[in-house]
Amino acid sequence: MTDTETTHPGAAAARLVTAAMTLAADIGWPAVTVSGAARAADMDVADALAVCPTKRTLLEALGRHLDRAVAADGPGDPADSIRDRLFDLLMRRFDALMPLKDGVMAVIRALPGDPITVFGQILAVEASMRQTLDLAELATDGLLGELRVRALTVVYLICLRTWTRDDSEDMAATMAMVDRCLRQTEQLATLMERRRPTPSGDGEAATAHEDAAGASPADPAEN
Repeated sequence: MTDTETTHPGAAAARLVTAAMTLAADIGWPAVTVSGAARAADMDVADALAVCPTKRTLLEALGRHLDRAVAADGPGDPADSIRDRLFDLLMRRFDALMPLKDGVMAVIRALPGDPITVFGQILAVEASMRQTLDLAELATDGLLGELRVRALTVVYLICLRTWTRDDSEDMAATMAMVDRCLRQTEQLATLMERRRPTPSGDGEAATAHEDAAGASPADPAEN
């Protein structure tokens, strides 16, 4: 392991993940092993196994690699709307996925045969969306926070499906779907907010909340 990788363990994981995704594109994800990825990455097998002892941890490392890429440019611009911040953060993730697309596609094709890994990946995506919301400066604690995480997870997974079919160099279809999903969920949150009864129970919308409704798929209470 190089000095850089010793100082920054994430660099070793990223190198191993890149090699694993390249192999997956060539031979299919079921045939990939950590040892094979280590050889492809020109890494000592023992060092590679210390970083990712199993194939599932390779996928966890992939998620962390994407999380670091999203966070690398810092939080969303507070001058932007929440929807715009989330759009930017989600597109950062798809940008980071692009160099690994063939391998990621191989993983996605193999996942239906491994429901345990599927469940683990859904939990991992939820954790990643929690970070995304944090970068957008939205709290994720409490019931509202959990709703935000679940909503953004659904948005991301819908958009990921579009990304797998998007052959354009500029990811035009993916960007359009991200924008569409965020806007639709914003509209739903706004509608729900307008139907919320006032404290007096008259059933009318609480106008004090109208400018704060639905600015994000996971934020029915902020704008």
